[in-house]
Amino acid sequence: MVEPPCYNNWMKDRFKKRPLSHSQLSSFEYNPEQWYSSYILNKRVHPTPAMIYGSVVGDSIGTPDSLVPDLTPPGVKEYQLTAEVEGIPIVGYADHYCPETRVLHENKTSETKGRWTQGKADKHTQIDMYLLMLYLSEGVPPETVECYLNFIQTRPTGLGYRLHKEPKWKQFRVATKTMADLDRHTEYLLTTVEAMAEYAEQRAKLSTPAPKAPAFRMV
Repeated sequence: MVEPPCYNNWMKDRFKKRPLSHSQLSSFEYNPEQWYSSYILNKRVHPTPAMIYGSVVGDSIGTPDSLVPDLTPPGVKEYQLTAEVEGIPIVGYADHYCPETRVLHENKTSETKGRWTQGKADKHTQIDMYLLMLYLSEGVPPETVECYLNFIQTRPTGLGYRLHKEPKWKQFRVATKTMADLDRHTEYLLTTVEAMAEYAEQRAKLSTPAPKAPAFRMV
């Protein structure tokens, strides 16, 4: 049993309004200030051309208009997952998940040829978070889920991106996860939330104007 850290009540209430996602965790890990601006101050972040085209490719996969016709993941597209960890609501949308066969697919795009490897796919914490939610909400043991990460390579064209003429993609079968992996991810999640709360508290203090000294009056 993982002991919950002492994150403050304000942070817990905040996640009730906007549940914790893998995107929030990775954003904080990458750049706490950027996370604070996006998820606490709600300042809009404009997506990059690579992100926009990645969404276009991802949205097409598994449909009759797929840009990668040979990639046909089974199951429900954008399978919604929700759960709660120590009072913190968490949410995620698996790109494809089939409840009957317990097969999960996650799609990624990048122009960098070596952006995804077998080792990186095995360590990708987004998969861990999806499996944690499947276990908590549907009682599905992680060992029974077959996970795949599909890497589709893009290429820059002027101001945007396109796929190669013959789509280049690789599929990695993610190493089987265990309950020990879910315990580690739960600990990581709670520790990160505690760090988020501490950062948000310090940031709020810095944003609060210092009290002005009373004006001196001669009597």
